[in-house]
Amino acid sequence: MRASPAEAQLLVEELSKVWHGMAGRAPGTWEQDVPVLERWWQPWKSKAKLVPLIEALPSVDDMPGLPGEWFLRTGIGVVLTPDGRLALEGLQEATTGRRTYDSAAYFAAHGHLVEALYRSLAQRNLRRIVGNLTGEGEAMYVLSAAALLTIIASGADRAENALTIDSRLDDVNDALERPLVVLRNAFGQRSRNAPPFADYPCTRAADRVGSALALERPSRNVLRTWVDGHRQAEVLRKIALDLTRRGKPFAELETAVIETLDAYERGHAALVASAGASSTREQRVDLRQRLLGELDRAKHCG
Repeated sequence: MRASPAEAQLLVEELSKVWHGMAGRAPGTWEQDVPVLERWWQPWKSKAKLVPLIEALPSVDDMPGLPGEWFLRTGIGVVLTPDGRLALEGLQEATTGRRTYDSAAYFAAHGHLVEALYRSLAQRNLRRIVGNLTGEGEAMYVLSAAALLTIIASGADRAENALTIDSRLDDVNDALERPLVVLRNAFGQRSRNAPPFADYPCTRAADRVGSALALERPSRNVLRTWVDGHRQAEVLRKIALDLTRRGKPFAELETAVIETLDAYERGHAALVASAGASSTREQRVDLRQRLLGELDRAKHCG
Protein backbone atom coordinates (compact mmCIF):
# COMPACT_ATOMS: atom_id res chain seq x y z
CA MET A 1 0.00 0.00 0.00
CA ARG A 2 1.27 3.46 -0.92
CA ALA A 3 -0.02 6.81 0.36
CA SER A 4 0.96 10.40 -0.29
CA PRO A 5 1.49 12.65 2.75
CA ALA A 6 -2.07 13.97 2.40
CA GLU A 7 -3.50 10.45 2.10
CA ALA A 8 -1.33 9.32 5.00
CA GLN A 9 -2.80 12.09 7.15
CA LEU A 10 -6.33 10.85 6.47
CA LEU A 11 -5.32 7.30 7.33
CA VAL A 12 -3.62 8.47 10.52
CA GLU A 13 -6.84 10.19 11.57
CA GLU A 14 -8.92 7.05 10.95
CA LEU A 15 -6.48 4.67 12.65
CA SER A 16 -6.02 7.07 15.56
CA LYS A 17 -9.77 6.98 16.21
CA VAL A 18 -9.56 3.21 16.45
CA TRP A 19 -6.54 3.43 18.73
CA HIS A 20 -8.28 5.96 20.98
CA GLY A 21 -11.15 3.48 21.39
CA MET A 22 -8.69 0.77 22.40
CA ALA A 23 -6.38 2.84 24.60
CA GLY A 24 -8.52 5.72 25.83
CA ARG A 25 -5.89 8.12 24.50
CA ALA A 26 -4.17 9.23 21.32
CA PRO A 27 -1.30 7.12 19.96
CA GLY A 28 2.08 7.65 21.63
CA THR A 29 5.43 6.24 20.61
CA TRP A 30 5.72 2.58 19.67
CA GLU A 31 7.33 1.81 23.02
CA GLN A 32 4.56 3.64 24.89
CA ASP A 33 1.87 1.76 23.01
CA VAL A 34 3.22 -1.78 23.26
CA PRO A 35 1.55 -2.25 26.70
CA VAL A 36 -1.81 -1.40 25.12
CA LEU A 37 -1.27 -4.04 22.45
CA GLU A 38 -0.37 -6.49 25.19
CA ARG A 39 -3.57 -5.65 27.05
CA TRP A 40 -5.56 -6.74 24.00
CA TRP A 41 -3.49 -9.45 22.38
CA GLN A 42 -1.95 -11.52 25.18
CA PRO A 43 -2.63 -15.19 24.39
CA TRP A 44 -3.38 -15.93 28.04
CA LYS A 45 -5.83 -13.03 28.45
CA SER A 46 -9.09 -14.41 29.83
CA LYS A 47 -12.47 -13.99 28.21
CA ALA A 48 -13.74 -12.36 31.43
CA LYS A 49 -11.15 -9.58 31.01
CA LEU A 50 -11.41 -9.13 27.25
CA VAL A 51 -15.18 -9.08 26.81
CA PRO A 52 -15.66 -5.84 28.84
CA LEU A 53 -12.93 -4.20 26.72
CA ILE A 54 -14.65 -5.28 23.51
CA GLU A 55 -18.07 -4.17 24.71
CA ALA A 56 -16.69 -0.73 25.63
CA LEU A 57 -15.34 -0.07 22.12
CA PRO A 58 -16.95 2.85 20.30
CA SER A 59 -18.72 2.12 17.05
CA VAL A 60 -16.45 2.73 14.05
CA ASP A 61 -17.47 3.07 10.42
CA ASP A 62 -16.21 0.49 7.95
CA MET A 63 -12.59 0.88 6.88
CA PRO A 64 -12.53 0.17 3.14
CA GLY A 65 -9.25 -0.15 1.34
CA LEU A 66 -7.14 -0.95 4.39
CA PRO A 67 -5.27 -4.26 4.57
CA GLY A 68 -7.23 -6.77 6.61
CA GLU A 69 -4.21 -7.66 8.74
CA TRP A 70 -4.21 -4.14 10.21
CA PHE A 71 -7.44 -4.48 12.18
CA LEU A 72 -10.04 -6.84 13.56
CA ARG A 73 -13.78 -6.14 13.48
CA THR A 74 -15.44 -7.27 16.70
CA GLY A 75 -19.09 -6.76 15.78
CA ILE A 76 -19.07 -3.75 18.12
CA GLY A 77 -16.02 -1.73 17.17
CA VAL A 78 -12.59 -2.24 15.65
CA VAL A 79 -9.26 -3.25 17.22
CA LEU A 80 -5.87 -2.56 15.67
CA THR A 81 -3.56 -5.54 15.39
CA PRO A 82 0.17 -5.10 16.10
CA ASP A 83 0.55 -4.85 12.31
CA GLY A 84 -2.02 -2.06 12.26
CA ARG A 85 -0.28 -0.15 15.04
CA LEU A 86 3.05 -0.44 13.22
CA ALA A 87 1.38 0.83 10.05
CA LEU A 88 0.10 3.82 12.02
CA GLU A 89 3.69 4.49 13.15
CA GLY A 90 4.89 4.59 9.54
CA LEU A 91 1.97 6.73 8.38
CA GLN A 92 2.68 9.27 11.14
CA GLU A 93 6.29 9.49 10.00
CA ALA A 94 5.14 10.00 6.41
CA THR A 95 2.99 12.98 7.39
CA THR A 96 5.82 14.68 9.27
CA GLY A 97 8.55 13.76 6.78
CA ARG A 98 6.45 14.79 3.78
CA ARG A 99 7.25 11.63 1.85
CA THR A 100 5.17 8.87 0.30
CA TYR A 101 4.33 6.02 2.61
CA ASP A 102 5.14 2.57 1.25
CA SER A 103 3.90 -0.19 3.56
CA ALA A 104 6.09 -2.89 1.99
CA ALA A 105 9.25 -0.83 2.43
CA TYR A 106 8.29 0.29 5.93
CA PHE A 107 7.54 -3.23 7.14
CA ALA A 108 10.76 -4.49 5.56
CA ALA A 109 12.67 -1.96 7.65
CA HIS A 110 10.65 -2.11 10.87
CA GLY A 111 8.84 -5.44 10.77
CA HIS A 112 11.15 -6.87 13.42
CA LEU A 113 9.21 -4.84 15.99
CA VAL A 114 6.02 -6.71 15.17
CA GLU A 115 7.82 -10.04 14.95
CA ALA A 116 9.23 -9.53 18.45
CA LEU A 117 5.77 -8.67 19.72
CA TYR A 118 4.14 -11.62 18.00
CA ARG A 119 6.63 -14.01 19.58
CA SER A 120 5.08 -13.20 22.95
CA LEU A 121 1.52 -12.50 21.82
CA ALA A 122 -0.97 -14.61 19.88
CA GLN A 123 -3.88 -13.34 17.81
CA ARG A 124 -5.83 -16.57 18.17
CA ASN A 125 -7.17 -15.80 21.64
CA LEU A 126 -8.80 -12.45 20.81
CA ARG A 127 -10.04 -13.70 17.46
CA ARG A 128 -11.63 -16.73 19.16
CA ILE A 129 -13.37 -14.54 21.73
CA VAL A 130 -14.60 -12.15 19.04
CA GLY A 131 -15.91 -15.15 17.14
CA ASN A 132 -17.84 -16.19 20.23
CA LEU A 133 -19.42 -12.74 20.56
CA THR A 134 -20.41 -12.54 16.90
CA GLY A 135 -22.19 -15.85 16.71
CA GLU A 136 -19.44 -18.35 16.11
CA GLY A 137 -17.18 -20.32 18.41
CA GLU A 138 -18.81 -20.63 21.86
CA ALA A 139 -22.29 -19.84 20.52
CA MET A 140 -21.95 -22.62 17.98
CA TYR A 141 -21.79 -25.31 20.67
CA VAL A 142 -24.85 -24.04 22.52
CA LEU A 143 -27.03 -23.47 19.46
CA SER A 144 -26.07 -26.79 17.88
CA ALA A 145 -26.87 -28.60 21.15
CA ALA A 146 -30.30 -26.97 21.34
CA ALA A 147 -31.02 -27.79 17.69
CA LEU A 148 -30.03 -31.43 18.11
CA LEU A 149 -32.12 -31.82 21.27
CA THR A 150 -35.11 -30.32 19.47
CA ILE A 151 -34.81 -32.69 16.53
CA ILE A 152 -34.41 -35.73 18.78
CA ALA A 153 -37.29 -34.61 21.03
CA SER A 154 -39.56 -34.35 17.99
CA GLY A 155 -39.15 -38.08 17.27
CA ALA A 156 -37.21 -37.49 14.04
CA ASP A 157 -35.06 -40.63 14.10
CA ARG A 158 -35.18 -41.67 10.43
CA ALA A 159 -36.29 -40.34 7.06
CA GLU A 160 -39.87 -41.55 7.51
CA ASN A 161 -40.13 -39.54 10.74
CA ALA A 162 -38.26 -36.45 9.52
CA LEU A 163 -39.00 -33.09 11.07
CA THR A 164 -40.16 -31.03 8.07
CA ILE A 165 -39.51 -27.35 8.64
CA ASP A 166 -41.21 -24.82 6.39
CA SER A 167 -39.60 -21.47 7.18
CA ARG A 168 -42.73 -19.64 6.02
CA LEU A 169 -44.82 -21.02 8.91
CA ASP A 170 -44.72 -18.71 11.91
CA ASP A 171 -46.03 -21.29 14.38
CA VAL A 172 -43.24 -23.68 13.42
CA ASN A 173 -40.59 -20.95 13.62
CA ASP A 174 -41.82 -19.88 17.06
CA ALA A 175 -41.84 -23.46 18.38
CA LEU A 176 -38.31 -24.13 17.12
CA GLU A 177 -36.95 -20.84 18.41
CA ARG A 178 -37.98 -21.41 22.04
CA PRO A 179 -35.39 -24.09 22.96
CA LEU A 180 -32.63 -22.16 21.18
CA VAL A 181 -33.33 -18.96 23.11
CA VAL A 182 -33.67 -20.75 26.46
CA LEU A 183 -30.36 -22.61 26.20
CA ARG A 184 -28.49 -19.65 24.76
CA ASN A 185 -29.73 -17.37 27.53
CA ALA A 186 -28.76 -19.95 30.13
CA PHE A 187 -25.18 -19.66 28.90
CA GLY A 188 -25.17 -15.88 29.08
CA GLN A 189 -25.70 -15.28 25.36
CA ARG A 190 -28.68 -13.02 26.10
CA SER A 191 -31.17 -12.48 23.30
CA ARG A 192 -34.90 -12.58 22.78
CA ASN A 193 -34.39 -14.15 19.40
CA ALA A 194 -32.25 -16.84 17.83
CA PRO A 195 -31.02 -17.36 14.28
CA PRO A 196 -33.50 -19.18 12.00
CA PHE A 197 -33.48 -22.81 13.16
CA ALA A 198 -32.99 -24.31 9.70
CA ASP A 199 -29.96 -22.12 8.99
CA TYR A 200 -27.09 -21.50 11.41
CA PRO A 201 -28.20 -23.84 14.26
CA CYS A 202 -28.74 -26.83 11.96
CA THR A 203 -25.61 -26.30 9.89
CA ARG A 204 -23.51 -25.93 13.03
CA ALA A 205 -25.14 -29.06 14.45
CA ALA A 206 -24.10 -30.92 11.32
CA ASP A 207 -20.55 -29.65 11.86
CA ARG A 208 -20.59 -31.18 15.34
CA VAL A 209 -22.10 -34.62 14.64
CA GLY A 210 -21.50 -35.15 10.94
CA SER A 211 -23.57 -37.80 9.19
CA ALA A 212 -25.56 -38.61 12.36
CA LEU A 213 -27.67 -35.59 11.41
CA ALA A 214 -29.47 -35.62 8.07
CA LEU A 215 -30.33 -32.35 6.36
CA GLU A 216 -32.39 -32.46 3.17
CA ARG A 217 -33.68 -29.38 1.35
CA PRO A 218 -36.41 -30.35 -1.09
CA SER A 219 -37.07 -26.66 -1.78
CA ARG A 220 -35.70 -23.26 -0.83
CA ASN A 221 -38.07 -22.82 2.12
CA VAL A 222 -38.23 -26.40 3.39
CA LEU A 223 -35.77 -28.47 5.40
CA ARG A 224 -36.23 -32.13 6.30
CA THR A 225 -34.03 -33.27 9.16
CA TRP A 226 -33.54 -36.18 11.55
CA VAL A 227 -30.93 -37.65 13.87
CA ASP A 228 -30.20 -41.31 13.07
CA GLY A 229 -31.90 -43.33 15.79
CA HIS A 230 -29.00 -45.78 15.91
CA ARG A 231 -26.61 -42.92 16.70
CA GLN A 232 -28.66 -40.86 19.12
CA ALA A 233 -26.76 -42.14 22.16
CA GLU A 234 -23.52 -40.98 20.51
CA VAL A 235 -25.06 -37.59 19.75
CA LEU A 236 -26.36 -37.14 23.31
CA ARG A 237 -22.90 -37.98 24.60
CA LYS A 238 -21.36 -35.31 22.40
CA ILE A 239 -23.99 -32.74 23.47
CA ALA A 240 -23.25 -33.51 27.12
CA LEU A 241 -19.51 -33.11 26.62
CA ASP A 242 -19.95 -29.85 24.70
CA LEU A 243 -22.15 -28.36 27.41
CA THR A 244 -20.14 -29.50 30.43
CA ARG A 245 -16.99 -27.99 28.90
CA ARG A 246 -18.56 -24.53 28.89
CA GLY A 247 -17.59 -24.06 32.55
CA LYS A 248 -21.11 -23.83 33.99
CA PRO A 249 -21.79 -25.20 37.52
CA PHE A 250 -23.35 -28.64 37.16
CA ALA A 251 -26.61 -27.81 38.97
CA GLU A 252 -27.13 -24.82 36.67
CA LEU A 253 -26.34 -26.97 33.65
CA GLU A 254 -28.97 -29.54 34.65
CA THR A 255 -31.51 -26.76 35.09
CA ALA A 256 -30.60 -25.30 31.70
CA VAL A 257 -31.17 -28.54 29.77
CA ILE A 258 -34.41 -29.28 31.65
CA GLU A 259 -35.71 -25.80 30.83
CA THR A 260 -34.64 -26.25 27.21
CA LEU A 261 -36.64 -29.48 26.92
CA ASP A 262 -39.56 -27.79 28.70
CA ALA A 263 -39.38 -25.04 26.07
CA TYR A 264 -39.58 -27.71 23.37
CA GLU A 265 -42.61 -29.18 25.13
CA ARG A 266 -44.52 -25.90 24.88
CA GLY A 267 -44.13 -25.92 21.09
CA HIS A 268 -44.59 -29.64 20.53
CA ALA A 269 -48.25 -29.41 19.47
CA ALA A 270 -47.42 -26.90 16.75
CA LEU A 271 -44.64 -29.14 15.46
CA VAL A 272 -46.99 -32.15 15.39
CA ALA A 273 -49.55 -30.15 13.42
CA SER A 274 -47.23 -28.42 10.96
CA ALA A 275 -43.81 -30.14 10.93
CA GLY A 276 -44.44 -33.86 11.37
CA ALA A 277 -43.21 -34.24 14.97
CA SER A 278 -44.19 -37.72 16.13
CA SER A 279 -42.68 -38.41 19.57
CA THR A 280 -44.78 -39.54 22.52
CA ARG A 281 -44.67 -37.98 25.96
CA GLU A 282 -42.98 -41.14 27.26
CA GLN A 283 -40.23 -40.85 24.65
CA ARG A 284 -39.56 -37.24 25.61
CA VAL A 285 -39.38 -38.12 29.32
CA ASP A 286 -36.93 -40.89 28.42
CA LEU A 287 -34.84 -38.41 26.42
CA ARG A 288 -34.64 -36.16 29.45
CA GLN A 289 -33.38 -38.97 31.65
CA ARG A 290 -30.85 -40.15 29.09
CA LEU A 291 -29.47 -36.64 28.66
CA LEU A 292 -29.16 -36.07 32.40
CA GLY A 293 -27.34 -39.38 32.66
CA GLU A 294 -24.91 -38.36 29.92
CA LEU A 295 -24.32 -35.02 31.63
CA ASP A 296 -23.48 -36.79 34.87
CA ARG A 297 -21.01 -39.07 33.06
CA ALA A 298 -19.48 -36.12 31.21
CA LYS A 299 -19.00 -34.26 34.50
CA HIS A 300 -16.93 -37.13 35.91
CA CYS A 301 -14.98 -37.48 32.65
CA GLY A 302 -13.95 -33.80 32.82
